[in-house]
Amino acid sequence: MANELETKIVELLESQRVCNVATCAGDRPLNSAVEYVNDGTTLYFVSLPDTQKLRNIKANPEVAIALSDPGLRPEEIRGLQFFGRARCLSGDEVDQARTLFLDRNILDPATHWSRSRVVFVEVVPHRIDLIDYSKGIGNKETWSS
Repeated sequence: MANELETKIVELLESQRVCNVATCAGDRPLNSAVEYVNDGTTLYFVSLPDTQKLRNIKANPEVAIALSDPGLRPEEIRGLQFFGRARCLSGDEVDQARTLFLDRNILDPATHWSRSRVVFVEVVPHRIDLIDYSKGIGNKETWSS
């Protein structure tokens, strides 16, 4: 059963559709905006196979993700700092991830994203920081798996 912090994190994840994924290979960091879906605290995104993002993930699967609901005033700022491990899906896992995207109307089956050549990526968190300035500037609560 999810605790109160995990419930708040999942609610924020479900309220957004785009996040920034930071990857790194060697000394070359890369930040990529991706459209995602979540299943609880686990995130899924898609990528074309020949991207630097996927090359980085294959070299170093540890990623950082940031997403925010910035609000109009400082006390309305909420966001997540998400640290996890990414992996490319295969087999039946791809069908399950594709279904999550289709169920949430993020992917149109006729678009290039539904072609078999795309790669579905899963990111399982080991730590998520919930930033919530309604509780004070700089307020951060940490969830870990």
